[in-house]
Amino acid sequence: MNLYVEGDFGDIIDISAKTYSDRDLCLYDTIFEMHIGSKLVQLIEINNKYHSIGSKKVTNDEIPEYFEKLFIACSPTILKGRLELQQVYLLHLTAILLTRFNDKVLLLQSQEFNETIYFPNLLNICAKHLINARRFVHRIIKNAFSDFKVKNNDIIIYYSELYNIDEQYLLNDVNYFFLSNVLPKFDPIKLVDINSIYFNTIQRMFYFYIKSKISQTDHDKLDSVQMYNYEHLNTSSERYCLYEEALYLAQLYRVCETTNVSNQIKEQIQLFKKSIITNEFQKLLIFNIQQDRFNNRLINSNLIHDFFNDTYDLSKFKIQTPIVYRLLRSIHIKNANNTFSDSDISYIKPHIQITLSNIYSEFLGDEGIKTIIPKLTENLINTLLIGEYIDMMTMTVVTIPIVKFTDQLKLFLSIILNMGSINE
Repeated sequence: MNLYVEGDFGDIIDISAKTYSDRDLCLYDTIFEMHIGSKLVQLIEINNKYHSIGSKKVTNDEIPEYFEKLFIACSPTILKGRLELQQVYLLHLTAILLTRFNDKVLLLQSQEFNETIYFPNLLNICAKHLINARRFVHRIIKNAFSDFKVKNNDIIIYYSELYNIDEQYLLNDVNYFFLSNVLPKFDPIKLVDINSIYFNTIQRMFYFYIKSKISQTDHDKLDSVQMYNYEHLNTSSERYCLYEEALYLAQLYRVCETTNVSNQIKEQIQLFKKSIITNEFQKLLIFNIQQDRFNNRLINSNLIHDFFNDTYDLSKFKIQTPIVYRLLRSIHIKNANNTFSDSDISYIKPHIQITLSNIYSEFLGDEGIKTIIPKLTENLINTLLIGEYIDMMTMTVVTIPIVKFTDQLKLFLSIILNMGSINE
């Protein structure tokens, strides 16, 4: 499907056209495989060996050399744009090359590829290597939402109250949609006005996202509240004429029906719980429950069932444990760099150990506390504190105030282990 805009002199320009050929992409594939693809294969082999299912696979060492060679291969085309546009172009190509490498070599299912390869690598590149591209994308999304909010504030408030979540969910999800759909679709150098096209497309994403969510529960609300219609933007005043836009709008609508952030947070919570409640630990707990060894109201026959319950009110995590909440909605990357320093971990570790000891003291007894809790603590540290967190919206590495985080982590552990209430 081709998409078109009206040029400065009334001429029609195909914005789905590319500045590179299939032959060019084959050359770019070779550069990608040499510096990034081969490293991803090695990481996958290591993770498979140690059964590290779902871990994010990111390579850093050769990215500068990769971009240097890709830049040279793209010349002189890439030199047509300013530095900001050049970096968006490199990000666009990398998004395409990641997908092509998966299609030809990795052969991962779409969801696994996005969660473990595509988003972690793109965000890592934005955070550390293509700084100008990151700032550009962040600015466009932020400005598009500000304009959208002015025109649709009532419906945004209603949406937030309906799902009991904040605007950050909306911004994060739309950033997902942008990176996975818009970024690889349009060649930035071929766009007549990249700011306008990105801005309008992102506003449509906000529109379709909220429309799809509210229509799932309350069709009448869409009729009763005035909502600015972004489905018909092809007027001469906006010079944004998409002659085959009906199909593209339908595609955007389908994309925006999903909710990535809440799913990611719930998956992160389950990952943390599983790092503590290992299979062996579950068997031990079940045995003790079957032997009727517990009288405490907090440990009962429903506990095992509740271990992997994910029906949390996520907005309350944001209120009571906001720092932990920010980590949950960020992309967690296991690499040589760590958000938490060794001294941070040394400070946090005894607090985790004491919290877990208090939770499981009746179950484990003194001997179990001495032998099992240290292992559970190490499991949690390896799962939660090793690696980097990259914020999905700002696309920057998250920094953490350690003392406040530690206090919130203790509450968070009590909540997810079903030993306390978020409302308490």
